[in-house]
Amino acid sequence: MNTSHTREPITCAHCGHAIRENEPVIADLPGDVPEELSRAAFRHWHLKCNTGVSCYQAYASSQTAFEAQYATACAQCGDAIGQGELALRETFWVWTVPNDGEVGSEAAGTFVGLGQSLKNAGRPLSFKDLPSNLKQKFFTAGLGNGRGFRTYAEAQEFYLKSVPQSVRSMGPRAIRAYLRGKDASHIQSVANAPGRARLTSNVVWENHARNLRRGSANMSFKDRVVIRSSNKMSELKGVGKTALSNARRASIGATVAELAVSAAEGAVSVAKGKKTRERAAKDAAVNSVKAGLVGGGVAVGLTLVASTAAGPALAAATPVLVPLGVGMYGVSAYRRIKDAAMDNEPLQRMALYFHASCGEREDDVSCFEAFAAEVSESATDQGEAD
Repeated sequence: MNTSHTREPITCAHCGHAIRENEPVIADLPGDVPEELSRAAFRHWHLKCNTGVSCYQAYASSQTAFEAQYATACAQCGDAIGQGELALRETFWVWTVPNDGEVGSEAAGTFVGLGQSLKNAGRPLSFKDLPSNLKQKFFTAGLGNGRGFRTYAEAQEFYLKSVPQSVRSMGPRAIRAYLRGKDASHIQSVANAPGRARLTSNVVWENHARNLRRGSANMSFKDRVVIRSSNKMSELKGVGKTALSNARRASIGATVAELAVSAAEGAVSVAKGKKTRERAAKDAAVNSVKAGLVGGGVAVGLTLVASTAAGPALAAATPVLVPLGVGMYGVSAYRRIKDAAMDNEPLQRMALYFHASCGEREDDVSCFEAFAAEVSESATDQGEAD
C-alpha cells in the first residue's frame, strides 16, 4: 500500500465515488510504477470520506471471514492462523521486475574489486624477489667511504626490519616510493661508533636533508620520534595511494562488465515488452554506476586489509576467491538474461492473511481492521505532507 496523487479518472473501490484529480488516495500500487502502466488498473480508496474514516478502513470492516485452507501467520499480530480457523484475506499487486540488475551490479563490483585488490596485494615481497637494483640498496645503504657492504643475511634483515610489511605487500613500486628521498641514517653515528655501522638496530631510513644537517652527531630522542612519525606518514601515504589506484581500476572494470550485461538484459526486456527503451537505458546506467562504486569500495577495503597482518592469509585465499567471484557473477548474469527472456508477467498478485478474531486484541476489531487503520493513519500523514 502507498499514498499517491491520482493522475487519471478513477473511482473508490469501496464507495464507488469518483476520486478527483490530484486527490491523495490509498492504493495498492507497487512502489515503483512505470509511466506506461495505467493506474486505473489498481484499486484506490478515498483517504478521507464522508463516513469519517478512510474508505480502506470501511472496506476492511466489510470483508467476510473464511476458513483458512492451510496454516499461516497473521500479517498484523504475527500469531499463527490454524487450518480451518476463520481468517480474512487482502490481495494486492507487486511489481516483479523493477530493476533486474540491482543484485547483479553489486556482484560485478564485488568480484572486480576483489580481483583488482588481491591479484598482487597481501603477500609481502621477499628479499630474494626484489629487483636487483632495489636489492643492492640494502647491501650498501649507509656504508659509504670504503666501509664495505652487508652480508646477504644482514641485507635481508635490514630490508625486513626497516621497510614496513604494509609497504612490502604493495610491491617494488611502493617500496621505491617509501625509500625515495631517504638515507640509511645511523642512530649512533659512524664517527662515534664505527663498529655499529652495519647493525640493523642502529640504522633507520631518514629524510636526506635532515640526515646531512645532523652531521656526525648522534640522534637525539626527539630526532628518533620525528623519524618514526615521518616514516609512518610515508607508509600510510603509500598504502592510500595504492588503494586509490586499485579503486580506480576496479571501478572502471566493474562499470564496463556490468554495462555489457545490463545492456544485453535490457535489450531482451525491451524485445519482450517488459520495459521501454528509456527504462532499460536508465537501469543499465544506474546498475553500471552502482557496480563501479561497489567495485571501488571493495578494492579500497581489501587493499587496506591486505596491508595489515591479515594480508598473508588474504593472499593465500586469492586463488580461490577470485575465480569464485568471477563464477558467481557469470551465473548471476546468465540468470538475469534468462529471466528477462522468459514470458513471465511483470505484475504478480500477492495475499496477506489476518485473524478474523484475535485473542491478543481487547477491542472488537479484526486484525485486518487494525491493519487498515494503521495504513490509513500513515497515508494521512504522508498525504498531508505531500
